[in-house]
Amino acid sequence: MPPPGWSPYPGSWPPGTVPPPSAGAPPGAAGPSAGTWIAGLALIAIGGLLLLGRWVPDAGQYVVLAVGLVFLAVFFVTGEYGFLVPGGIVSGVGAGIPLSIAYPGELGGGLFLMALGVGFLLIWGIGLLFRVREHHWWPVIPGLVLGTIGASLAAGERGQGIADAVSTGWPVILVIAGLILLAGAFRRHPA
Repeated sequence: MPPPGWSPYPGSWPPGTVPPPSAGAPPGAAGPSAGTWIAGLALIAIGGLLLLGRWVPDAGQYVVLAVGLVFLAVFFVTGEYGFLVPGGIVSGVGAGIPLSIAYPGELGGGLFLMALGVGFLLIWGIGLLFRVREHHWWPVIPGLVLGTIGASLAAGERGQGIADAVSTGWPVILVIAGLILLAGAFRRHPA
């Protein structure tokens, strides 16, 4: 577990601040920008998949997963929450694609939704683990809903009752959660 105030940058920069590009470098030398990291990682991932596609016929089904992993890698390099959200979601979709291809039908569809749910939970878990300043709990809701629906689909007819209950119940849970948030906001800041 990283220490409080974790930052991917060396030195004693306060949490939430970004040091100048030349911090820790010799005078006149600038460090790589986030754009350089993103472009470099994206080119490596795309080129690697294209090369892999020459020898492995089904490598194309992993392209989306590779894009998601690039976003996650950029988050780990920069510490920017804006890369964690697409990284988790796209990685979840990318993990679900080969699962749905390997297991066609309801099982594959259920596994796809479960993988997407895990992608949302990954956003929350990594944000919590690294104590990201912008960390929020919202990814837990779609993560649990998608995971539950996916598990019930994967279970087949036995899971249909669970899927029906979840499809009716989760909007009610969202409304209740919204009312609780609004009530808390009005208690802190009366009109």
